[in-house]
Amino acid sequence: MNPFDLTLDAFQQLVPDPVLFGRPGAPRRGASDGNRGVQWNFWTERTTGAAHFSINLEGMRYEGWPVASFIQAELTSLGILEFAGLESMQIDPIVRFKRDAWQAQSKLDIEEQILGEAIPLSAMDSDTWRTTLEEALGCLDESKSFKGRARQVVTKSKDLQKLEMQVSPHLNVIHKLWDEVPESTAVALEIMEDTMGELAPIHRYISDLASQSWAAAGSNETVEFSSLKPAAAHALKFAKSGSITHSFLTDLSGLESSNDRGRYTVNPRRFVWWDTSGTRNARLELKSSKLTLVVLNSLLGGVVLPEGSRPHKKNPAMTDCFTASEAEARDLLAVFE
Repeated sequence: MNPFDLTLDAFQQLVPDPVLFGRPGAPRRGASDGNRGVQWNFWTERTTGAAHFSINLEGMRYEGWPVASFIQAELTSLGILEFAGLESMQIDPIVRFKRDAWQAQSKLDIEEQILGEAIPLSAMDSDTWRTTLEEALGCLDESKSFKGRARQVVTKSKDLQKLEMQVSPHLNVIHKLWDEVPESTAVALEIMEDTMGELAPIHRYISDLASQSWAAAGSNETVEFSSLKPAAAHALKFAKSGSITHSFLTDLSGLESSNDRGRYTVNPRRFVWWDTSGTRNARLELKSSKLTLVVLNSLLGGVVLPEGSRPHKKNPAMTDCFTASEAEARDLLAVFE
């Protein structure tokens, strides 16, 4: 069995009805899950048999230009860098933004393809990542609130001719599956499944930021997230800059351990953490001049409470935590860890 067919057989056991890309005989062939937004995909190298597995987000319209939502949100939080420090992360994926140049529905090979640097996540620093994100945003049309492709002068790789073309940013988070083809589909599936598991928290994070609802910042709409970091980053938009609530959310969005238990909802007034059964674990008031956090009592074991804390008037199973002290506020981060 050739490398592509074997890899595709494994991928199909994880992703029903994959969408193929690349022609037979092309240097690279692969498949994606076909999702209209953040995707799982793989590709194989025809000459070597090497295979790569990737989180993929292209600069396409889909529903609301999700790549634009991701870039604008990530410029606020730089949250993807936090995954490099997780002890549970056993791989070190390459994070890469490409510039796609479009001729009708096809992409041309260009010399200016890589935006910023394509480097391992562990080597990425905040300045490098921010510069890359700013370059990526520049590939979208600012006059349309970045909901469309920009036009730039690029160099065709084939003949080095310079042309003004439509361009868009294209995000990949990549891990090499193998250099040599595994002995069987079963072995390939095991490797691919492990890789998908390692990348799943990053996939979920990117998906949250890229969701169309994220772009509704400033409206009265309640936005739901499946993980803590993007929810806290979104809530920052509604907290007053320089306030203790803003500082608390900044620290929350940078927690080393990303609490993905349950779900999170954010609107201009409140940040709420719900457990999987629909019970409210914690509620943070975003407009309060001092930190105002209501927490389920069962989550307070070992947490140092502010002096002003008291039982919640309407629900004795919860505690009202009030503080104007940054030190006391930092102690409350333990609720979310």
